[in-house]
Amino acid sequence: MILYADASESINFVRGRFVLENFKSTDKEVVPASRSFSLTVAMHFSLVCRLLRLYPSNVIRLSTKKFLVVFRKRFYHLDFANTSFTYRSDIVGSSPINVLLDDGVLFYGEYRQNKERSPIALWRSTDFGETWESAYQ
Repeated sequence: MILYADASESINFVRGRFVLENFKSTDKEVVPASRSFSLTVAMHFSLVCRLLRLYPSNVIRLSTKKFLVVFRKRFYHLDFANTSFTYRSDIVGSSPINVLLDDGVLFYGEYRQNKERSPIALWRSTDFGETWESAYQ
């Protein structure tokens, strides 16, 4: 599954691993999405992944080798330079449909069932997903 692509590289999600492929060379960098044995095994089966929603839904480039990833209702930093996939914060509501990076500020709109018709927030992070605050309701 292709998660991200630009003119020089792409990030694919293959059997529970993030694979960064450079188009100008044959170099590939790999970072596992989980250290849990059972989750790693589950991600090898596409039907299980689909049923349990074990696919990343958003990838935003933060710097040359670092990305913000929405995975399993949480924000993670994917760092190919340090070969790490690190939890950063939880998501309010369900997984956001989209995440926007504008001048170093991340935004996402809360997405959830709202039978009680309570206010829905637009969330903002100025520290690349470490913390979030309500920007607008």
